[in-house]
Amino acid sequence: MTAATTPATCHAHRPEKFLTRDAAHLLVIFIALVFTYINGFHDTANSIATVVSTKVLTPRQAVMLAAVTNLIGAFFGVAVARRFRPASWTRRWPRCP
Repeated sequence: MTAATTPATCHAHRPEKFLTRDAAHLLVIFIALVFTYINGFHDTANSIATVVSTKVLTPRQAVMLAAVTNLIGAFFGVAVARRFRPASWTRRWPRCP
């Protein structure tokens, strides 16, 4: 198959494109995970500050509550993943010949 007849969407004959694309995907995933991790700090700090400043819980109780609920949410919270799963998993990718 010559270059003129090769589909533009198929990079099987150019592995360097895959490396570049994979590196870009890994970078985006890494940045998203770092953002999520840092965002969790802010959410936790806000929830702890609210219950401590209103004297509903002691600081120790608030930290323990935040730790336990964040751990439970990390293992069992899948509502966001379920919301966005259909859009990303049902996409049809072009097939290489």
